[in-house]
Amino acid sequence: MAAVPAEYVRNRFFRGFIVALARAGVERIEAANDIHQRLFAHVARQLGEKLLVEWASDEYVLPLYFPRNPITGYFTDFDEALIDLRHSLVSVADPYQPSMRITASPELIEAIGKQFSNAENEALNQLAATYAAARKASAEAQYA
Repeated sequence: MAAVPAEYVRNRFFRGFIVALARAGVERIEAANDIHQRLFAHVARQLGEKLLVEWASDEYVLPLYFPRNPITGYFTDFDEALIDLRHSLVSVADPYQPSMRITASPELIEAIGKQFSNAENEALNQLAATYAAARKASAEAQYA
């Protein structure tokens, strides 16, 4: 398989990931107190573990890892992707609002999903399920 530019892989991944979140029933990406960063840490860990074992084939064009910013500890790729996807897949009424709503139409979700192989869609769905489960656990812990 020919080498694919890292930026293309990153952008493609996040489009697919946001679509998978929508398919998993996630309607909002909460950013208050950087909760989205803590939740994405679960996704990044699973991606790293699975890519080395289960998803290690040419069938997957997924990023190998997402580095944390050495100063802030944030996954800056995730924040940048959310900003880049502001007008197509997510919306923010106010830039200082602590959440983004996933606004992709069912038709757009389907069209973007078709850009991925079945194996990639399954992987993205697993990662989205990990994010959704961590989100639910975080919400339950907050109100316990």
